[in-house]
Amino acid sequence: MAVDPIINTCTETLEGYAQRGFLQGLGVISSTGKQAKYNLPWHFNKVFELHVNLNPVKIHMPVVLPNVLLRSAMDKDFRTYIQELSDSNLPAHRRFTPDELSVSNRKGNLSLTLKLASTTDSDQVVTQLGRFISLVHEVYKIFLKNGHYDQYVADQFGIDSDSFW
Repeated sequence: MAVDPIINTCTETLEGYAQRGFLQGLGVISSTGKQAKYNLPWHFNKVFELHVNLNPVKIHMPVVLPNVLLRSAMDKDFRTYIQELSDSNLPAHRRFTPDELSVSNRKGNLSLTLKLASTTDSDQVVTQLGRFISLVHEVYKIFLKNGHYDQYVADQFGIDSDSFW
């Protein structure tokens, strides 16, 4: 089965992020038909897995934040942070509808899924991919810092939070 051109465009977009230094690299785990899985070396030298699926159309990161207990304060804060992204006062490029963005916690790993309306428009999928990548970036640059999760950062990623922030 040939790889869908939209998947190829997503791969090219992620390669562009890596070439510009936004990501520390890009690894294609698999790219078949209407889905692709990528490894993104990124924050705190951690490798993030990203899935793009065109049937149904969704972008999924199975581990945005590792080792977060279900129903813990951090789990609740993260869910609240994501819910607040549907606030109508946010600019359109930062706003998500509650139906399109979801959080789950499986085995202590907080994940995000962005569901899109069925489309054959690669520009729309790439735009949403960019929004999703920006959102994960915000989690590491805004949520963790503003939530005072310095100890979590130190414990999970071996980062001295005083020198990082």
